[in-house]
Amino acid sequence: MKKFNRKKFMEKGRDYLKTVSLVGADLSDCGLDNIELPSRDLSLASLEGIHICKAIFSLANFTKANLSYVNAVEADFEGCDFQRATLHNANLYKSQLNYADLMNADLSEANLTKAGLYNTNFRGANLAGVNLEGADIRDCTGDGIVIKNVPSNRFRIVYTNKVMAIGCQQHSIEEWFDFTLNQIHAFGGNHAVHWWKKNAERLRLHVL
Repeated sequence: MKKFNRKKFMEKGRDYLKTVSLVGADLSDCGLDNIELPSRDLSLASLEGIHICKAIFSLANFTKANLSYVNAVEADFEGCDFQRATLHNANLYKSQLNYADLMNADLSEANLTKAGLYNTNFRGANLAGVNLEGADIRDCTGDGIVIKNVPSNRFRIVYTNKVMAIGCQQHSIEEWFDFTLNQIHAFGGNHAVHWWKKNAERLRLHVL
């Protein structure tokens, strides 16, 4: 496959991207809203300041790519590899990053409001100043500073300074410790009640 040529891209438009290698490509400041490039290799590419709202990149490789200041509202990044990528100040509002690997990525000051982060890997990532308001953090692996995990032999437990996800349930930390046993029962029956009675105080020490 031919290498990416920015001049030809500017001449031919987005269809050109489907015919060339995007490894190390300079796509900075381009407008590619609604583009569909699933499973493509964009490792080492520069996408700084790019507009890719509602774009589809599921299963793409963004290893060591630069996505600083990217505008990716409602973009689909499910299953993507972002290891050691830079997403500083990226706007990922309502984007889908479920099952994505963000190990050692820089997401400082990124906007992840209402993002899908189910089973996402943040191990070693920089999440300083990140906005996680309304994000789905269930089953994800945290960075240990902003998003943390609590060891458990039954449920995957993930929490931030505001919310906690236990298994398939995510609620504010305040709500968790205000729930009645009947409400806990509604989540998972007698087994959930038994587990909560046994672990509630241990969790309180972790998250409060």
